[in-house]
Amino acid sequence: MASKVDIVNAALRKIKASTITSLTQNSEEARMANSRFTDILDHLLTLHPWNFAIARKVLSRMADDPTYGWTYQFQLPVDPYCLHVLSVDGDVAFAVEGRSLMSDAAVMKIKYIGRILDMNKLSATFREAFAYYMAAEFAGGIVGEPGLQKQMEEKFAYFFQKAKATDAREGTAQQRSEGSWVNVRVNASNVKVIPS
Repeated sequence: MASKVDIVNAALRKIKASTITSLTQNSEEARMANSRFTDILDHLLTLHPWNFAIARKVLSRMADDPTYGWTYQFQLPVDPYCLHVLSVDGDVAFAVEGRSLMSDAAVMKIKYIGRILDMNKLSATFREAFAYYMAAEFAGGIVGEPGLQKQMEEKFAYFFQKAKATDAREGTAQQRSEGSWVNVRVNASNVKVIPS
């Protein structure tokens, strides 16, 4: 079972710093981890459409319509909290403004990246990348060793790419309908040049 403290301690061990027993304990490591943990996790979650963080919702229309520009506005989800809208159902235009989604469509179904509260939902390779990201922050802020920070940043980049590759292999590739650009390329390859 993974917890926030487990991820923080994995990061601290990578730079040979003292581990913690709680994010609220009275230590520099715990204070820094407590202040940065959620922000870092949210940031990393928005960098890729992670399978473990995807959620789908039919949005609730808000009582007040937008002042201008769009017909309707919808409340973005809070359970799980919407960090980033990936797509909407159907071919409709939309815009995210603050914690609202604007559109001319009367019904809005979205796929989005939701905030993760249970660390067991994170993939193992993502947790490893996350720990290296935190280790780089600790190396710069607690240990004060730029060389170690750079080393942790490089490790993070490696494990982050690994996590993305692993994530991309889950599921089957979606069939895409052939658009006009596909037809043009296919037809163009069949064109015969007639000598003049």
